[in-house]
Amino acid sequence: MAIGPDGTIYVVANTTTNSGSSTFARIMKGVPDGSGGRTWSLLARTEPYPRSKTAFDHVFNGIVVSPDGIYVYVNSGSRTDHGEVQSAGGLFPDMREVALTAKIFRLPANGSNLFLPNDISALRARIHFCRRHA
Repeated sequence: MAIGPDGTIYVVANTTTNSGSSTFARIMKGVPDGSGGRTWSLLARTEPYPRSKTAFDHVFNGIVVSPDGIYVYVNSGSRTDHGEVQSAGGLFPDMREVALTAKIFRLPANGSNLFLPNDISALRARIHFCRRHA
């Protein structure tokens, strides 16, 4: 969870799908409504992506708002320990990291319903991310 300079709350969460073999992330934002409450909406969500089914599935796990409130940075952890093959018992042969793992994404705080695909070319065309293992 992070709070922007205008009081908007940003929350990142993960949902496991496909009998535990995949996950997707959702980033929600709660904008103050002037009466003490918040109006919640979807800032962004990811396409489901493969889990390794190990202790190294770090999923989307951190979020921070830039001091000026223009961007939200969200961390997607790795699905491996050191980039080794994690095939999830043969479900994902020869798979290491994927387009949505081991990255920090920069999203516009004023965005809405952004979609982050598990495709590196599509991500580069749509979303800025800080490279880690890309």
